[in-house]
Amino acid sequence: MKPFYIVEDDPLIRRYLLHLLTRVMKVQVIEWTEGQDVIATVEAEQPPLVLLDITLRGATLDGRPTDGLALCRRIKEQLGDAAPPVMLLTAHAVEGDRERFLGESGADDYQAKPIFDENDFLDRMAKLVAG
Repeated sequence: MKPFYIVEDDPLIRRYLLHLLTRVMKVQVIEWTEGQDVIATVEAEQPPLVLLDITLRGATLDGRPTDGLALCRRIKEQLGDAAPPVMLLTAHAVEGDRERFLGESGADDYQAKPIFDENDFLDRMAKLVAG
């Protein structure tokens, strides 16, 4: 299986996700923090899943600051049916955020941080990859 992509600006969260995916799910992972490079690589490599932080401090797209919502929209628009599933990661977890973020981005799923139910998180990732 091709590596999953993690696009996360927080090094502690990246390390946690890397551990969870490589040790528990037994998948390879590529980590990213920038915007434009992610889109080009996703298009070329077609990973089975992209875990994408919403905030992404310091990330840029087309030379301007960006966030995970804009990156997800670009991935989905640019790749169309060939776009991999995208799961948003965010510390925003108040009522209505899930629906709003999924609607604004076109993402396939949403995971609030911190992750309290790892089994549910792993199950939902596996379902996204399975199609």
